[in-house]
Amino acid sequence: MNEIHLRVPAQAEFVGLVRSTTNSVIARTELGVDELEDWALCVGEAFNLVINHQPSSGSVAVEFLLQSGGVQIEITGPAGASLESVNNSDIATQLAWTLLREVSDEVATSLSADGAITLTLKSRVVASA
Repeated sequence: MNEIHLRVPAQAEFVGLVRSTTNSVIARTELGVDELEDWALCVGEAFNLVINHQPSSGSVAVEFLLQSGGVQIEITGPAGASLESVNNSDIATQLAWTLLREVSDEVATSLSADGAITLTLKSRVVASA
């Protein structure tokens, strides 16, 4: 089992770093090139969802867990959000959720007491790490 932790400012311009890291981590699995890109895009969209409430400060934590049963990625945004901020009906949010559900085998959402949203994405692909 391998764990990788990344923490970046809760600003949209850091989505590229999150996607690049996702590519590097997912490359350690048995997924093909197309799936690598799908996961990078998926995690990028999850990043955008957890900062959808436009925080003025804070950070986003991305945790990758590679294990024999698959890959789990948790994206936790800064405090101050609500579930409505990740579930609103605008087209960009709905497209993001469609992508998350298509790429991941499982998607879960949780909200901490201080309003930090965590999106958990799971894939049952075998990790070679």
